[in-house]
Amino acid sequence: MIDPDSFEMIERVSRQALERHPAWAPFESADDRERILDWGVDAKHLDDEIARFEFCGPSALYPVLQLDPLPPLRHLIIAVDYESDAGVRCSGYWFEPNAHGLFVGDREFCLNRSLAELSGRVATRFAAALDTTVAELFPLRYRSSFATSGDAQTRGSLERFW
Repeated sequence: MIDPDSFEMIERVSRQALERHPAWAPFESADDRERILDWGVDAKHLDDEIARFEFCGPSALYPVLQLDPLPPLRHLIIAVDYESDAGVRCSGYWFEPNAHGLFVGDREFCLNRSLAELSGRVATRFAAALDTTVAELFPLRYRSSFATSGDAQTRGSLERFW
C-alpha cells in the first residue's frame, strides 16, 4: 500500500499500480490537492508530482489514501477480483460509474456501459482469452481486495449489457 511518504501519481492504471495500491482517482481540481494534503502528503512533494503531469492530456491518477470509508469522488478506480458462476476468475478494476478493466495475462480488456456495442466485441475477445464463452462468463461478480465499510462501492455484479 502507498502511504503519504511514498505518494506518487501515475499516468494510467495498470495491474502493477493496482497491486501497489487498490484505489486511484484522476487528479481534476484544487479540491483533489486539498484532499491529498489532508492525508498527510508533503505539500512540496505533491506540487512536484502535479508538475510532472502538467500537460494537455489525460488527468494523472493519484492513490486514494483514505480507504475506509472511501471518499465520495466523482471517478474512482478500485482494484477488484472477478469470478463467474462457472468459477472463472481474473483480476481487474472498476472505474465508476460505468467501466470495468479486466486482466488476462498481459492483456487488458475494457468494458464500458457507455460503449455497449464495442464492449460486446471486447467481451467476446475477453471470453476467448479465458477459453470460455460470453454466455458462460457473465454475469461476473466482483469484490475489492481490501476491506471497507462502503460495500456498495467495493462489490457488485457485472451483468451483460450489450
